[in-house]
Amino acid sequence: MTLVRGAVSAISYSVSAVMLVAAADPAAAQSVSSADWYIASSTASVDPSGDLRIVASLRNVCVDQYGNRIDSCWPLRATLGGTVPLQTYFIGPDSVELRAGRWELFQQLDVGTHALAIEVEWRAEGASKRSTVAADIDLSEQLGEIKQRPQIEAIEITQDPSGLPAVNIRLSQHAFGYCAYLDEVKIAGSAAAFMQTDCNVFQALLPSTPALPGGSYLVQVSQRSWSSDAVFTSRPFELSIGLQGPKGDPGPAGEKGDVGAVGPQGPQGVQGPQGGLGPKGETGATGPQGASGPQGVAGPKGDTGATGARGPQGPQGQAGPGLNGMKEFDAPGKYVVTFPADVTRVMVEVWGAGGGGSQATAVRFDRKTYNVSGAGGGSGAYCRDIIDLAIDPATGLPTATVAVGRGGNGGSVGASPTKGGLSEVSSKNRLFADGGLAGGAVTTTLRLPGGAGGPAPDCAVKRTGRDGEGGTEADAGFGGMPWNGSIEPVGGDGGEGGVAPGGSGTAGSPGYVILHW
Repeated sequence: MTLVRGAVSAISYSVSAVMLVAAADPAAAQSVSSADWYIASSTASVDPSGDLRIVASLRNVCVDQYGNRIDSCWPLRATLGGTVPLQTYFIGPDSVELRAGRWELFQQLDVGTHALAIEVEWRAEGASKRSTVAADIDLSEQLGEIKQRPQIEAIEITQDPSGLPAVNIRLSQHAFGYCAYLDEVKIAGSAAAFMQTDCNVFQALLPSTPALPGGSYLVQVSQRSWSSDAVFTSRPFELSIGLQGPKGDPGPAGEKGDVGAVGPQGPQGVQGPQGGLGPKGETGATGPQGASGPQGVAGPKGDTGATGARGPQGPQGQAGPGLNGMKEFDAPGKYVVTFPADVTRVMVEVWGAGGGGSQATAVRFDRKTYNVSGAGGGSGAYCRDIIDLAIDPATGLPTATVAVGRGGNGGSVGASPTKGGLSEVSSKNRLFADGGLAGGAVTTTLRLPGGAGGPAPDCAVKRTGRDGEGGTEADAGFGGMPWNGSIEPVGGDGGEGGVAPGGSGTAGSPGYVILHW
């Protein structure tokens, strides 16, 4: 801190502000001297709450023209930089304490030297004097600290992507235009896990073991200086958590929805058994037997008669050896499959769904901020084996249930990427393949890790899903590719990472199932 005094350009004196107040007895009035009033010295500091505090030592301000001290002397007002008003307090005969809130300084003053002006008034025996003294004061260190100190602007209660209670903490725009960064978040005096979700927004988890009861709690954030090991902490921000009220009554039933579209035609049913032989008709009456005539001469051979009508088709024969059917499922959902009566076992191929790619993010590394592209999600696992079919009591036919996993969601602002869903086929026994994991969203380096592939299942033929690629400053990570089975699958791919800056990740592909019988 530097105090400049002496040159007209560096300090302004205001002697024209002297005001004489007439006393009831004119003889009691005294003239007022224009003595050398000035600021002898000053010191500046930043208190723990982030406010600026200046202590100034004054000379020849609270004295009359004879050098006698005037007790009825007080500071009227003070300004910094000609625009920021200061709160004034006398803390001694010749010392005044000046204070300015962090927010006013943050908004109106640049780092550097600014003019300090103090107006003081005293009264004695009907006379009064107002003096304005000024000097330039170097506040580079103090304003630099104030502008780096984080400022909480608003807090709202929310949930993180997994449903845990959390708070979104919005910080004021940084004085130098950079995105904010934090080293620590404290809630009710305890450090909380947190992540950055936007340029000036951070999401912190509320304590859950034990959970905070309803009431008011203080939230503070801290960050380390760019140029030193100093740690700057925000003013406490009060967070109110309401008590949970009783469960409300159920709401009225909603209106009946429209009739859904007609579903696709089901597969053709198995041919029914052949009908039984009808009853035998009654025998006609026997006519009278005629007399036997003499045997005639053999006649000539007649012409060949016309071909008779085609008889009815016989019943379907049993299926021959080898495969007789195949069916694939590539859309997320659950399906029930009915097989012909003579099918007892089915060969199954199952691919798990791919994990979602993560969003591009800003990473704080070595005291600098870098934009890193998102990472790719892992591909789903692969399983190939044979299952035994169970008989449905309602139809008397063999059936199996097929479930196709849904692809993981891509990461975006306020939403983390998710893993791919599990695909499975079940009847008398169950075969499944798990989905790939989502691309990494948090890192302490300049690379977001790719999502791991789905773990290898318990099958005769099995493969662990391939990992997704990591995201870097230069490139977004590709999703992991699924393994080929009897054919190249149409599902199971991991989603791609979002492109920096700020791009969202893509969703993973759904799972895939093929049945052979």
